Amino acid sequence: MKDHSFYLQYPTPRDKRKKTGNPTVLIRIGEPFYSGEMCYSCWSSVIEGNRVLSGSGNASADYIRSHCTRVSEAKAREIHPEIFNTYDNL
Repeated sequence: MKDHSFYLQYPTPRDKRKKTGNPTVLIRIGEPFYSGEMCYSCWSSVIEGNRVLSGSGNASADYIRSHCTRVSEAKAREIHPEIFNTYDNL
């Protein structure tokens, strides 16, 4: 996908450092914009019980840096195909 970056999104910075927790997928879309701090438009997923919910929002560059690890699109699709089922059909 052009102008997209893919990340594993960890619940906390500690989980990211230790590669623990239950990471979800965050898709960073396009160029950054300024809204009090540097931000990106994103599509993300949240695990709620045994369901995966997804939706759009914004994430700061600091949040992405502290909570996320960049992965390939193929790896992101392998980890959470559910988020792409929704995103690909927008």
